[in-house]
Amino acid sequence: LYSAPQLLKKRGYSYKVDIWALGIMCYELLMGQTPFHSFEMAELLQKINEGKYTVDTKDPLSIECALFLTQCLQANESDRINM
Repeated sequence: LYSAPQLLKKRGYSYKVDIWALGIMCYELLMGQTPFHSFEMAELLQKINEGKYTVDTKDPLSIECALFLTQCLQANESDRINM
């Protein structure tokens, strides 16, 4: 659940896979669940590879926090935030 799409596709990757994992951990801490879940492994992998997840707007989440999660969880490695 913490592997970035580049790892799952067995492509080259950079330190930004760690930013992905940080985004997953922060999401889980804030929302109480991982951003990607499914009962079917193929569907789970597809969601991770496409970066399809939602942020529950019912939780009191600041815009800065939501933006940080979005910047960390970009499926395209080059679109992820730099740290």
